[in-house]
Amino acid sequence: TRRGYHVHHPVFTRERYVVEEVGIKQLERQSLCVFLLREDGRTIDNTHEWCRQGIQPQIENLQSLRLDDLPLVASKMRNLEDLLVPDVALLGPEASADKAHFESRGIRSLVVVPMVIAEHLRGFLGVDSVRTAQSWSDDTVALVRLVGEVFTHSLERERVETTLAEAKTAAEAANRAKSAFLANMSHEIRTPMTAILGYTDLLLDPSATDDERGNYVRTIQRNGKALLELINDILDLSKIEAGKLGLEKKQCSPTALVDEVTALMQVRAEAKGLTLVAD
Repeated sequence: TRRGYHVHHPVFTRERYVVEEVGIKQLERQSLCVFLLREDGRTIDNTHEWCRQGIQPQIENLQSLRLDDLPLVASKMRNLEDLLVPDVALLGPEASADKAHFESRGIRSLVVVPMVIAEHLRGFLGVDSVRTAQSWSDDTVALVRLVGEVFTHSLERERVETTLAEAKTAAEAANRAKSAFLANMSHEIRTPMTAILGYTDLLLDPSATDDERGNYVRTIQRNGKALLELINDILDLSKIEAGKLGLEKKQCSPTALVDEVTALMQVRAEAKGLTLVAD
């Protein structure tokens, strides 16, 4: 509570100052409300409310409303036009739904201005009087627009900050993925290269039989292909950064896969005096 007003929903310091020191103090009306559109463009929620002491807060009753249930408000807001109602009782039959809604809240007079971001309706701000019908001068409407613009800029700033935070998070995730990818590739490249060089040395052994030489050549060829696939994976790094790297499903033989891994690691195991056996 401040200067006789109940504030419902926290706002940024600057916006609160504008509403309380400029909007409410100068307008001297009974309540001021901010309504925001949901992503569907049809549902509205009362997100902020200021009301003078003695005026019953309505914010809890103004959630998940269908904008089209208020045809007059919907038409004006979607056309990005102000709505001025000096006396709710004088609204015509074409605005009967709006009139019934206003009267159920005890509203006698109101002005509503659209809140626009990038030429799109984001919501609207309304100032109303529940005690007497009142006219709305050009200066008063201009002041209501000013308060609405402050909220609009606040929403846009919040959207930009959220977008930047999401972009930063995505960039950090991409960098972590790149680092993990390169670390893994460094290890994976050494493995087939070690096998190729090891089997090349065995191929040069004059005591090797023709069958052994043939096996060595096939192992070198297999590891060469594996190395080529790894190089292609590295070239796909840009796809990882863009979040467009897809999974490719292929049929494979688990037995053949185990044999390839065994052959790949055989030279390294022998170099360390280890026996590698795949059952």
